[in-house]
Amino acid sequence: MKFYNLLFIALLGCLGCNSATDERKAEEGAQEAAARMTAPELPVFEPSAAGKRYHDFAALLAAMPQRVQNDSARAIAGLPCVQTAIETMDARWQQLNTTYLMPLQQWAKQQVADLHRHEGTLFYPFSGPDILNAQVLFPACRTYVLVGLERPGYLPDDYMGRSETFYCRYFQDVERALEDLFVRNYFITSYMSSDLYRSAQGVLPLLVLFLVRQGNDILHVEDVYLENDSLRTVPHRERPDDRRPLGVKVSFKHPERAYAQTVYYFGVDLSDKSLQKKPAWVAFVKQQPNKIAYMKAASYVLFNPGFETVKSLLLDECSAIVQDDTGLRWAEWSKRKDWKISLYGKYARPIRDFGKYTYQTDLEALYDSLQPPALGFPYGYHWRDGNSSLLVGRRQRH
Repeated sequence: MKFYNLLFIALLGCLGCNSATDERKAEEGAQEAAARMTAPELPVFEPSAAGKRYHDFAALLAAMPQRVQNDSARAIAGLPCVQTAIETMDARWQQLNTTYLMPLQQWAKQQVADLHRHEGTLFYPFSGPDILNAQVLFPACRTYVLVGLERPGYLPDDYMGRSETFYCRYFQDVERALEDLFVRNYFITSYMSSDLYRSAQGVLPLLVLFLVRQGNDILHVEDVYLENDSLRTVPHRERPDDRRPLGVKVSFKHPERAYAQTVYYFGVDLSDKSLQKKPAWVAFVKQQPNKIAYMKAASYVLFNPGFETVKSLLLDECSAIVQDDTGLRWAEWSKRKDWKISLYGKYARPIRDFGKYTYQTDLEALYDSLQPPALGFPYGYHWRDGNSSLLVGRRQRH
């Protein structure tokens, strides 16, 4: 009987070993898949044929027909409804630049010059398609990882030769999707989704038009899929089945930089419950080199329970974080002894759209005590009253 007891215990031990081995193999598989996505590639500055088409379409959406290379695509700008949309949007772009983007860029050059020159990775959770502000603040990053709830969406592969009704509706949807950005320099997700999804089924058109508006050339566009705990890329719209991609990857090149850059956008729920099912995605973010992070108008999501994984990605994986008061809660961030945090601007109570739990009396008291200089430009949810704040944290290495 003693022999059988020992045999039973040994079998249980083996089963435990097999379970641990399986978990370790799954984790290693996720890390290997992430490494394949992260592996450095040889610089390819020449755009693909599809990349050229997408660049031209993005230039039209960006109200920059002068950046269009193809004559047939340029002719689209001459359609009455498209011409009106381009003229309207170009005027609004000029206003956005003057009111928001240029002052923000100047602040970054003066206050966080090293981060403004940062050539590593920018991790931007709760971003939606906002590569625009990311590039204004951190234009030199080689890789941007943006995450939002909105679907990645599609670009029309056969947009030339379509009906005038198609173009009128598409430009109308884009103009509506940009309305909140033009007014307050952030998106209201529910509004943007309903407008843009009708034509594009997601945010990719905004992503590429922002890149072109910032002076970049689109080189390649790829879809990113989660398959068998692996992240895989395929050329945009070339997957044989109708599965929706988890994300998109856009490669682009600015004429003033000697290297190509990449932006990933993922339509991912960042709750712990969701990320437990996506270990390859978490591993992919972890393996991005030399990471800093940015959060803006983040709806105080991280004030809620159930977001420990993304908070760990921010606090344990990034060397610096730039955010307003809607990102990490001050009480939680400031207790970390490995972070040194500087305050800019002025703290104000959260706007009425958010609950009382978002009001940080400790942060307000610190702002009142330190009296940092005002930002001097509107930013975030307090764009109306000028009571905007920015917090810059740097992780201390011991």
